[in-house]
This record gives sequence, C-alpha cells and structure tokens, in this order.
Amino acid sequence: MFYARVPDRLPKTGRPVSRRGPGGPRQALSFLGFILFAFLAVSALGAKPDTWHDPSRLLPLAAVLVYMTGLLVAAIVVPATIMGRARESLRRKARSDARFRALLEEDLATWRAPAGLASYGPL
Repeated sequence: MFYARVPDRLPKTGRPVSRRGPGGPRQALSFLGFILFAFLAVSALGAKPDTWHDPSRLLPLAAVLVYMTGLLVAAIVVPATIMGRARESLRRKARSDARFRALLEEDLATWRAPAGLASYGPL
C-alpha cells in the first residue's frame, strides 16, 4: 500500500535544490558589497554636512565599517566559500574513490528526506 521510492544512484544535479544563502564566494562578495553600499548610503544621507569635514567624527564611522566588514566576511563570505567548494570536493572524491562512492550509495538507499523533496545531503 505504501511504496517508498528508493533512488538507486547519486543525483546528477549541477546546483543544489535549496539553499539559504550565497552559494559561492562571488555571490557572497556581491552580497557583502551591497550591504556595505547600503550602509554607507544611509550614513551619508543621514549625516550632517559638517560631519564629513571633521576627521574625529569620521573615525567612528570608519571603525563601524571595518567591524561590519569583518563580521560579514566571517558570517557570509567564509561559509559560502567553504560550502561552495565542499560540494565539488565531495563529488570529486566520489568519482575517484570507488569505496567512498559505494558507501555514499549505501547511505543514499536508506536516506529519507526530513521534509518534502529535499535533495540528498550536499549533492
């Protein structure tokens, strides 16, 4: 009555089915640039005209900008770079190592999507 379809091979997808952030370093850097541009635009439009002539008033803005850049790099660019390369690395390992591929296919045969039609792991 209830038939569970079990895939017999690794999926041949070029891109992940779902993701919740930038998929690689290029996308992450463009997102970082957009966030910083928006922050600078809001700061420039909201500042008084004499703020731009006084270096002591620009120092806190520069410090916040450096701090935000560090946080965004640590929270967005680094994870996106690691995840973007991890998927390629796993597939390369599966192609070159027959034992590893057999273990992946064995795991794939018993794996069930936690919700909906999620793809198998990082593949």
